[in-house]
Amino acid sequence: MRDYGIDGVFVQRFIAPLRDAQNLRHNSIVLDHCREGANRFGRAYAVMYDLSGLGENSFAEVVDDWHAMRTQMHVTDSPAYLRHRGKPLVAVWGVGFNKDRKYTVVECRRLVGLLKKDGCTVMLGVPTGWRELERDSVRDPVLQGVLKLADIVNP
Repeated sequence: MRDYGIDGVFVQRFIAPLRDAQNLRHNSIVLDHCREGANRFGRAYAVMYDLSGLGENSFAEVVDDWHAMRTQMHVTDSPAYLRHRGKPLVAVWGVGFNKDRKYTVVECRRLVGLLKKDGCTVMLGVPTGWRELERDSVRDPVLQGVLKLADIVNP
């Protein structure tokens, strides 16, 4: 990262593939390498959950994975883990899109609440039409409430 002028990265985690032990192991190794490199060379990293492919009522898997990373892998204990206002940053991409999503914004609201209760700063990756609930955004006004819970919005 240093050689290319990159200060930090988000390590994406897609939940559906993590159900397979081999994929989980591979993703954890990638995260470990990222953490090691960030610590060694003064770079930053953070976890970004990508909700693509996530089914309805599957958010417990995201929460379980996050808790495992914090309690077993201790990812946020690393000095290189990105923080915002002193709290570890966790990003969630895919909130409020109107296509190919089996989960709801109500489920997203619960996820954001749980992550914040766990002491995290939450960044949400949202559609371009998020402000007016148009174009690629769901038309559900609940989305606006979810966005107000977030610390950072990334359209």
